[in-house]
Amino acid sequence: GAPASRFRAADLLRVIRARLKLILGVAAACLVLTAIVLMLLPTLYSASAVVMLEQRKNNVADASSVLSSLPTDPASVQNQIQILTSRDLASQVVDKLGLDKDPEFGGNGRSSSDPMTAHEQVVNAFLKHLTVESEGLSTAIEVTFSAQSPEKAAQIANTVAETYVQSQLDTKLAATHDATDWLEGRIRDLSRQVQAADAAVERYKAEHNLDETAEGVPLVDQQISAVN
Repeated sequence: GAPASRFRAADLLRVIRARLKLILGVAAACLVLTAIVLMLLPTLYSASAVVMLEQRKNNVADASSVLSSLPTDPASVQNQIQILTSRDLASQVVDKLGLDKDPEFGGNGRSSSDPMTAHEQVVNAFLKHLTVESEGLSTAIEVTFSAQSPEKAAQIANTVAETYVQSQLDTKLAATHDATDWLEGRIRDLSRQVQAADAAVERYKAEHNLDETAEGVPLVDQQISAVN
């Protein structure tokens, strides 16, 4: 049979010219739909707060150690990022700012038959707006939040950072209280041991008549005479 003709560039141009109106119509329709979608989508503003990890050390030794040094290797930084993006911390921020009444996060302020489920939905929506990333090789962590107003975005980003810092301070305070209680307990134990040792010495002296010398002179008088 006859060889199949090849599709050349001139053929493509001919097809484009023949379908030019259709192509332009489809392109225009796509542009209009894109513009409509962009107009309907809410504008989001992003705000960031930076948290710097602190290398904490305490000189209280052994069992009373309050806080060991906070590692700043990449794995440890990732652990802190997990805390910043945890549901527990997000729930604290939601409660602190009353975001369960904010329609942007699915809250409506009305009582629900299952308030726990409603709260979890608000936390889920909250976490979708939250981004936490490390700053290169430094110990700084950037907390970014997106919201429909720049003021709200800044407020929530700052609250997330403040809540994280406060949780670290609470942990340190609790550890300090535990160390103080441990030290006070050790002091009481040592005091009782000293008192028991003194009592044992007095009993030993009384049982062996060590309050006087062989000549019948009290030890105290003999010591004073030696000093004189």
